[in-house]
Amino acid sequence: MTLASYFTSRLQGTASVRTVFWRDMLVTGTIVNAAVFAVSLFYMSRDGNLAVFLLLYLLPMPYNAFILYSVWRCSRRLVPFQANFAKLISLCWFFSLNFI
Repeated sequence: MTLASYFTSRLQGTASVRTVFWRDMLVTGTIVNAAVFAVSLFYMSRDGNLAVFLLLYLLPMPYNAFILYSVWRCSRRLVPFQANFAKLISLCWFFSLNFI
C-alpha cells in the first residue's frame, strides 16, 4: 500500500473500520502521541523554550484530527449502534490525547 492510497482510503471511508479504529487510532495514534509527549517533557526538563515545547506537544494534532475524521467516515458502513460507539470512543480518544 502506498502512502497516497493509505490517505485516500481513509479520507474516502473505504478502509476497514477495524483497521482504522484499532490499528491506526488506538495503537499507532496512542504510541505516536505518547512518544511525542515524552520527548516534549524531556525537552522541558532540560529548561527548554515554552514555545518549542508547545510546538512539540501539538505536533501530532493534525494526524489525530485525520484519524478522527477517518473513523467517522469509515463507520458509516456499520450498524447504528456500532457506528455511534466507534464515533464516541474516537471522540473521547481525540480529546483525551489533545486537551488533557
